[in-house]
Amino acid sequence: MKTLIHRYVMLITLIAFCAGNSWAQTPEQLFQKGIMKEEGEGSLREAINFYKSVADNTKSDRTLRAKALYQMGSCYEKLGQQEARGVYEKLVANYSDQKELVSNAKRRLSKLNLDKATSDNSGIVIRQVPNYSVDLNGYSPDGKYATYNDWDTGNIGVVDLKSGNKWEITKDGNWESHYTLFSIWSPDSKQIVYDWNIEESGKENDTFNYELHIADKDAKNDHVVIKNGNKNLWVEDWSKDGTSLLCIEGVAGGSVKCKLVLISVKDGSKKIIADIGKASHGNANFTDDGNYIVFRAPTKKKPENYDIFIVSKDGGSARPLITNNEDDGAPFRISNTNQFVYFSYHTGTKDLWIMTIKDGKLQSEPRILKSDFDQSSKILGINNFGTLFFTSYRLNADIYKANLDFKNNEVNAAPLNIKRNSGRQIIRASWSPSFKYVAGILQTPYDPETFSAPLKFVIQDVQSGDEHEISPDLRSYPLSWWTEPQWTPDEKSIFIKGVSKDGITGLYQIDVQTGKASPYITPMEYPHWVWRWLQFSPDGETQYFVSQDGIGPKQKVIAHAVKSGEEKILTEFNHWVERMSLSPDGKKLAILQDSLWILPVDGISAKKNLANYKVVNGNILGWSPDNQSIYVASDNTKKDIHLWQISLGNEPTKELFTPEKLKEFKGNYRIKISNVGDEVYLTMENAKRIDEYWAIENIIQK
Repeated sequence: MKTLIHRYVMLITLIAFCAGNSWAQTPEQLFQKGIMKEEGEGSLREAINFYKSVADNTKSDRTLRAKALYQMGSCYEKLGQQEARGVYEKLVANYSDQKELVSNAKRRLSKLNLDKATSDNSGIVIRQVPNYSVDLNGYSPDGKYATYNDWDTGNIGVVDLKSGNKWEITKDGNWESHYTLFSIWSPDSKQIVYDWNIEESGKENDTFNYELHIADKDAKNDHVVIKNGNKNLWVEDWSKDGTSLLCIEGVAGGSVKCKLVLISVKDGSKKIIADIGKASHGNANFTDDGNYIVFRAPTKKKPENYDIFIVSKDGGSARPLITNNEDDGAPFRISNTNQFVYFSYHTGTKDLWIMTIKDGKLQSEPRILKSDFDQSSKILGINNFGTLFFTSYRLNADIYKANLDFKNNEVNAAPLNIKRNSGRQIIRASWSPSFKYVAGILQTPYDPETFSAPLKFVIQDVQSGDEHEISPDLRSYPLSWWTEPQWTPDEKSIFIKGVSKDGITGLYQIDVQTGKASPYITPMEYPHWVWRWLQFSPDGETQYFVSQDGIGPKQKVIAHAVKSGEEKILTEFNHWVERMSLSPDGKKLAILQDSLWILPVDGISAKKNLANYKVVNGNILGWSPDNQSIYVASDNTKKDIHLWQISLGNEPTKELFTPEKLKEFKGNYRIKISNVGDEVYLTMENAKRIDEYWAIENIIQK
């Protein structure tokens, strides 16, 4: 009976949805709706409903039905529900012709069986918990609350984990002058300590002042514990007896010489414990008896590698506890025990390890508690009941292309799935000029010291769906704003900034078939300041880009002849150039620098300021097919995206479509407008980051 009622409610829900969104939705459209709910919004239960409607539709394409089952299983798995096993088993049993999907389903079943065995033997259970639409950074010891950072204002707040109610602890944060970054809870869960960073702009130099504050969890009784001058304090732990704050101290403008310090809660007095080098936020914890401090810091022989050390709370020499050739993550103490957990790459994957420390010494060898976590996983804290909370993030792997139908005022958007079924994350993607191919950058182990990662691409033929991987012998900066994979007009190669195995930074050209990387412009001392906004002329013979000399503010727009290497400065600006786009006919550049400028590329005609741009004040997306207008998107995309057409002539600026028509592109960046013949496409190269929060139960080991 319950099953019948459940199906009836689901049917009514589907009917209501269709009534508001047209009965004409195809299985493909419903599948994409599921993808958007799962990947774009993290609404897993809604996504399951869409996938189920596709999988149960016997008139749907067989491959699509199999994909819907796989995605449905993935959603159940993320929710920590056993239904995932049944869905995967159904896929394996009924769709043997879908070899890749079946293979991946079998792999997921094996993992589920392994996880079940682990749970049966150790009692460890992993479940996904709500994110409350904020950036959580610390859970209270009593398990009732969590702190969060508001990255729009620089404030911190508290969320009630039962009701979901939120309130701010700080009220007047802003990134220009005063803000907070780190916070932790008192042992009794009644108070919060946070850093308060104060910046003051002067005529010659900016000044920095750092404070630690303590406030009640309801935002009352906020007071300063210590004013620390220009030495910043990152709060790491609160002693079990409530008398001391353990912090890492650095110096504004540099983090080479950091120290472990203890701050008295009563009077703000400071005691230096140890020098820990370049470990600006290494997560330090007291041992359960309060006599020692366990922390993460770089090794002397290999500064990019972090190990785990221990030092007495009274000071003295720090001793290594855990030393590996691979990185060891931040250690966290399990409340009221001698046990610590930490992430490590020691085995080649990111695993959760556990160790026991007694009287300042390691008791037996550390061991793996749980294997193979996502690379982005980060521990947020452990409550008094032995529940560990961690966060991981993923990026929407979809790259969107929307046909802009100006005649009928329609925006027909749909995402393209790249390696959807392999479980690998695509963190950047770029369309080829003809829209026949797309290049997706795979997520690989990221080095926070160099801000780079090994470069791997998936190249997809959009029409056939065929894909192949290439692995250039390069490290690159895929998460950096200034890294832009750029296809050549002949679609045979891609340009990207990176570092060779010999450590040479530059612009490299990568063959999309073989993956061979050839140096194009090397070396580059400041890759983030040179060869920005690279554009190719339609014939491929000229490259246009923005560059600057050293750290000076002067910006140069340069034309580079591909064959001869000859360069010509077309114009200069005194301040930062935000964006640049070449017209379809290759004759004009639209340049955003305080205002909107049009620059003929003939090197003779002067640039022109488009005064009517002030009405819009947004980012350049691209050009109209007739080369007579610029498309601009408004800046405030967190609420709505507005698309404007700015004429090069005297025609008034006009808004195109409506925010509702453009809702798929809301809140995202790297949006472009491109032309292929008479077709106009709006593309989004990368969607928003989605943060997920997880709990691991019963981690205390006997």
